[in-house]
Amino acid sequence: MAPFQLLPITRQDMAAHPSFYVASAIVAPLCLYTLAIIAYNIFFHPLRHCPGPLLGRATIWYWIYFSLRGETHRLTEFLHAEYGDIVRVSPNRLSFIVETAWKDIYMHKQGRPQFQKVAGQRPSHGAYSIMTAPDDAHARQRKMLSHAFSSKALMEQEPLLKTYVDMLVAIVRDYARQNRAIDMVAYFEYTTFDIIGDLCFHESFHNLEERRAHAWLGLLRYSFKAGPLLLALQNLPFSETFLRGIRRRAAPKRVQMVQQGRDRVTKRLAEGEGRPDFMTRILPHLREDGTGISRAELDLTMLALVVAGAETTATTLSGCLYHLTQNPHVLKKLQDEVRTTFPGCESINMLGVSRLPYLLAVIEETLRVYPPIAIDLPRRTPPEGAAICGQWVPGGVVVGVPHYTAYSSPHNFTKPDAFLPERWLQNRDEKFENDKRDVFEPFSAGPRNCLGKNLAYAEMKLVLASLVYNFDFEIVERDDNWEDQKVYTIFDKKPLGILFKERD
Repeated sequence: MAPFQLLPITRQDMAAHPSFYVASAIVAPLCLYTLAIIAYNIFFHPLRHCPGPLLGRATIWYWIYFSLRGETHRLTEFLHAEYGDIVRVSPNRLSFIVETAWKDIYMHKQGRPQFQKVAGQRPSHGAYSIMTAPDDAHARQRKMLSHAFSSKALMEQEPLLKTYVDMLVAIVRDYARQNRAIDMVAYFEYTTFDIIGDLCFHESFHNLEERRAHAWLGLLRYSFKAGPLLLALQNLPFSETFLRGIRRRAAPKRVQMVQQGRDRVTKRLAEGEGRPDFMTRILPHLREDGTGISRAELDLTMLALVVAGAETTATTLSGCLYHLTQNPHVLKKLQDEVRTTFPGCESINMLGVSRLPYLLAVIEETLRVYPPIAIDLPRRTPPEGAAICGQWVPGGVVVGVPHYTAYSSPHNFTKPDAFLPERWLQNRDEKFENDKRDVFEPFSAGPRNCLGKNLAYAEMKLVLASLVYNFDFEIVERDDNWEDQKVYTIFDKKPLGILFKERD
C-alpha cells in the first residue's frame, strides 16, 4: 500500500466545494482576531505587569471554564497561594485578599465615584430590586427598607422567629424518638424560607408543615446556577446575542416566580399595617413619585429578600452543624454554655442568646471556614481608575475580594484550615493576635452590605441554641469531604444526615 501523502488543494477542488470559501472567510478572521486579543492581553494590556497564570492573563475562557464548573473558589485559593495577595485571574480581572481592599473597593470614599456592580444593572419592567439597583436607586430603597430591619423591628419579630424554631425542634424530636437520621441541609432551608416568607408576605412556604420543599426552592437553585453563566457571557463578544437566548429559555421560570411573588405582595398589602413584619414597616413609604419605593420595586425587592435572606442563613447553619459534629470538644463547650445559661428550652430568647460569647464565636468561625457567599462580589473601577491596596488600577477593571480564599489564607489567619472558635473570643490566645480580622466581612462592606445581617444572626443563634439545648447529635456517616462542594455564588450543598438524641 502506498504511503499516505498530503496533496495540495487545487483551484478545481475549491471550485467543486464552494463551502470552502465560506469556511475560510469565517475561520481565518476569527483565528487572527483571537490571536490578536491574546497578544494584546499578554503584552499590551494595562494589567500586563500584574502576576497571574499565563492562560488567565491571555484569555477570559480560563476564568469562564472554572466558573461554569463551580470551582472559582478553589482556583482563587490556588492562585493566591502561588502568586500572592493580588492576582490577575482573568485578562481584565484582579482578585485581592488584603484587608484594606474592602475599604478601597466596596466602601464610599470622599471625592471618588463608587465602584459599580458588574452585574444586575438591567431593570425588570422598568424597575430595580434593591440588589440590582444602581447607586442612587439603591440608596433610596435602602433608606425605606432600613425601618424593617431596625433593632426595634427585630425584637417585635421574635415571636414569629420562635414559632418556626419551635416547629423545627418538634420535627427533630420526632426523628429522634424514631431513631432516624434527618437531612439538616434540607430542614434548615425549610426553616429559613418559611421565616422569610412569613416576614415578607405573612404567608410561609409551608416547608416545615408539609416536610417538603416548596417549588420556589428549586427555582432559586436554578437561578443561582445560572448566575455564573450569565456573568461569564457578559464578558464575551456578541454577548447580547447569547444572553437573549438564555433569557428566553429561563423566562418561563422567572416569570412564574415573579408572578407568584407579585400575587403574594398584593395579598399582603390588602391586609394593611399592624403586623410585625417587613411590610408593616415599608407600607408608609410606598409611593410612586420617586421619593419612596414604588409597587414594582417592592415586588422585585421582596423576591430579592427571599433569595438573599434564606439560602445564605441555611448554608451557614448547615456548615456550623457539620463542624460541630467534626469537633466534639467545640460542641461540648457550646453545650456547656447554652445548657448552663437557660433553665429550660422555653426560656431561650433573642436577648439571652445575644449574651453567649462562645455561640457567637462558633458562628463567626463557621462564616470564616464556610462563608455562604464563597466567591467575590465583583465591582468595576471607575473610568478614571482608582488606588487599591496601594496600587493604581486602571478604569473599567473588574475587582473583588473572594470570601473563601481571603478567609482560608495563611497570610490572614493562624491555622486557617482548623475550626477554632476561640480565635473570636475577647480573651483569646496570643497565637491568634496576628489574625487579620479586618479581612473578615462575610456580609460584605460599605453602602451595599447585607441589610439583614442582624436578622441572620438572630435566626442562627436561636436555631443553634435550641438544638444544642434539647439534643445530643452526631453525623450519621463521617464525611471529611462534605465541604468539598461546587460553588455557584453559594455552595451547592450535599445532604447532611444527623442523628439526634433527646437530652436526659
